[in-house]
Amino acid sequence: MKWFILFSALFLSGCSSLPVAIQKAPVPDIQYTETIDRIDTYKNYRVRWGGTIIQVDNEENLSRLQILHYPLDRFGRPQTDQEASGRFILETPEFYDPAVYRKNTQITAAGTLKGSDTLKIGNKSLNVPVVEIQTVHRWPERTQRDCRTDFGAGFGYGPYPWGFYPYGYYRYHPRFYYPWY
Repeated sequence: MKWFILFSALFLSGCSSLPVAIQKAPVPDIQYTETIDRIDTYKNYRVRWGGTIIQVDNEENLSRLQILHYPLDRFGRPQTDQEASGRFILETPEFYDPAVYRKNTQITAAGTLKGSDTLKIGNKSLNVPVVEIQTVHRWPERTQRDCRTDFGAGFGYGPYPWGFYPYGYYRYHPRFYYPWY
């Protein structure tokens, strides 16, 4: 029994694919809205912020990702159905390919608040926080699932929850072979 518990614990611990810094918020959990007016007060604090990519700029020894901030859910994923709070910049010495980190890709990053920088948007200058990346997670696109209920030719009786289909009409229902159908 001891071996079973040990192996099941080891087996299940391999299921988590998110970095710990993305899963758990740092202590103290500094929110974007707190820092926007007092960036220098929170300098060198650890933060975990996320949003969607606006732009990726690669320089000789530095990559800068401009992010539109959204609040995070309990898993650390940006809630793009909420209202955006503003912009911030992620900096890293690593190369971030703009073809991979495309515009509107959801991203969550954990790092240290480095300071602020001035962005020029149109004729307006905007002071935005700059975060030095330690861990970053690019979220996969959410796909819309088909949630239709098929009632078929029957009244819901039979081996299928949508009822019987006449022989030859749907010999094999496509939902079994194409889960995205």
